Amino acid sequence: MDLLKDASVKLNGQQNYDALAKAIDALIADPSVNRGELYNRLKFVIRSRSIAELPQAWAKKTLGYYQYIAYNAEDRRDPYIHHEYAAALESVLRSIPADQWAN
Repeated sequence: MDLLKDASVKLNGQQNYDALAKAIDALIADPSVNRGELYNRLKFVIRSRSIAELPQAWAKKTLGYYQYIAYNAEDRRDPYIHHEYAAALESVLRSIPADQWAN
């Protein structure tokens, strides 16, 4: 879990989203990591004001992480993560210009 903490500290100073994504992906792949702790820390790390304001690659990863937590957390009824996931999806949809929507 120190890997996630170190990467999030770097993120705050340097906007190093690639390093953070690699750290998160490594933790998700590691079966020895406490899932509850990972989900709780990950919720904090991926939270943002508007996903549309983030670099596209990180925004895509963030959506994937929200989905991962929502469907894999022990308490799948936790409304917080489902709300955050829905809000992130809504932000992405709102960022698409209206003329790009199919009729």
